[in-house]
Amino acid sequence: MDHGQWLNIGGNHWVTVTNTGCEENRIKAYNTLYRSMSNTDKIKLAALLNTSLESMVIEWPSLQIQEGDSDCGLFAMAIALALCNGQDPCQQAYDQSAMRVHLATCFHCEEIAVFPLSKVKCKRSKSVEVTEELFCHCRMPYKEGDFMIECSNCLQWFHRSCDKVPRTVGEQTNFHCMNCK
Repeated sequence: MDHGQWLNIGGNHWVTVTNTGCEENRIKAYNTLYRSMSNTDKIKLAALLNTSLESMVIEWPSLQIQEGDSDCGLFAMAIALALCNGQDPCQQAYDQSAMRVHLATCFHCEEIAVFPLSKVKCKRSKSVEVTEELFCHCRMPYKEGDFMIECSNCLQWFHRSCDKVPRTVGEQTNFHCMNCK
């Protein structure tokens, strides 16, 4: 199912993510500040993507780089609006100095309009693509500290919390996941 939404990453940064027009295991993260993501945020993306495949690909398209670190929410809104209007956010150069006033005007008029574009060339990020392995029935990435065990039959890895893993596990434990029992 195609969807897009704003996502808070790192506790204080907003990005727009979408899988619209992407293959089943791909998601685009439109991020005007960073090109990396914590494992917790990758888990959020995996949950949104909800793929049955063994990996997900996170694409960070080439975008305008915002100045400073306090306008990420404005850029996330502008990018989401561009996507909703069938525009490619990668081809947009927003006038960052006019974005706050524009949004306040939109709220006052109770109508959202396309964010103002800049006539000046802006700095752009490079495109980055990262493949993240997904495991278990839940199709989530590995998280530090999670107890996981390999099925002796299908050789897939499973979280203790997602499958019936014996309480005591040793090197000689012969574990079979729910799919292989």
